[in-house]
Amino acid sequence: MSYRAFPIAAALLASSCCVVQLILNSLSIGCAGFSALDPYQPLFTTATVILLSSSLIHSRFKLVSDPKFWFTVVTCIVLMASPTLVEMHNKNHLFLIPSISSLKSVSTIPLHSDSDLSLHPGFACLKIHTWKISGLKCQGCAARVKSVLDAIENVERTTVDFENGLVKVAQKVSSIPSTSEYADLQWERNVVHSVAGIDFSYQLEKLQNVEYEGKACENVF
Repeated sequence: MSYRAFPIAAALLASSCCVVQLILNSLSIGCAGFSALDPYQPLFTTATVILLSSSLIHSRFKLVSDPKFWFTVVTCIVLMASPTLVEMHNKNHLFLIPSISSLKSVSTIPLHSDSDLSLHPGFACLKIHTWKISGLKCQGCAARVKSVLDAIENVERTTVDFENGLVKVAQKVSSIPSTSEYADLQWERNVVHSVAGIDFSYQLEKLQNVEYEGKACENVF
């Protein structure tokens, strides 16, 4: 039993308990501060490898034929890889966590084809808003912000760059330009209030640079 429990415990710590934070997110519980374990990630990763190796050697390699041992190995690998997987999800490089309703770089959001926009009648292009976000403590918290923002009306996708503290939200824009700025302001306030509703320590600061995606944008704006 120890050859399974100890390596898995070490791998969980190596992941900065990212999986635990995701579970807490699903229960609407705020950040538990597991990011404090980040500096020790290499140590816990090394401990996981040593524990697995020592178990194998101690058994004189009999565990090679034990399916439970390999299940433990795979579990440890998934746990240790979970922060990277969640980061890829937050940047729209990997679909991992569904939004509540259902950047290839810092400067851009992954581009969808124009055919994607045709699936949304009445919308000509995407208006991309950028916010500076403060208060995030880990990738798990960033994933929760992404999930909440993805659920907002007229949001096509959200990218949360935890390392650089940036949030990019792609808003579906009508093919008929709005003559009122009130609706735009209300939408932006909804974004800010939604993030603040997750955790009062999360603060958004709107950056002025606005980008557009889609060929129709050239005719609308």
